[in-house]
Amino acid sequence: MIAAREITVTTLGHLTSSSNQNDSNLSNDCPPDRKSSTVVAVQEWIPKNSQLGYNVTTVDLSERFVILTKERVQTATVKKMDMRHLDFPQASFDGLWASFSLLHIRASDIEQTLSGFRTVLRPHGLLFAAVHRGPKTEWVKTTISGMERDTYVQEWVQTEIEDIFRSSGFTILVSRPFVRSGGRYPLLSILARA
Repeated sequence: MIAAREITVTTLGHLTSSSNQNDSNLSNDCPPDRKSSTVVAVQEWIPKNSQLGYNVTTVDLSERFVILTKERVQTATVKKMDMRHLDFPQASFDGLWASFSLLHIRASDIEQTLSGFRTVLRPHGLLFAAVHRGPKTEWVKTTISGMERDTYVQEWVQTEIEDIFRSSGFTILVSRPFVRSGGRYPLLSILARA
């Protein structure tokens, strides 16, 4: 999850990872004068966002990842929390970065989860999410790149997840299917405004 103060190719690399297109113009959608906060759900993006000057708050349900993140990025606020039930005041954040963390949320829980995201975002806050696409929306057992072991993940039909984003109060700015070079799965990135 990223801060809404500025969006660059660096912080939204998944939007441009399969092309040479420069999406830095997306920063025009962000309030440039507001000091931003961030909730980051993906471990590798925490240091990058911290180095860019964002106030980073990260949540993870795994105590092991909470401890590792606190050691790795001492400037981040790290909380053990279930993303389906965020325990932050309303309008706490300018942006949320959920790159592949929603894989672990079943379709039956996604609307509630996105509505919770919407609640903690400030007006016009941004949500970036990336998910697996599939031929149908279903909970599947598969091997995840980087984990190299079987696990269950939620796959989505693009139009179905887009409809849920909209019904959860988001306006979709960009929805882009893509495949990572050498990747195993068709993917989808969504940038949406609260």
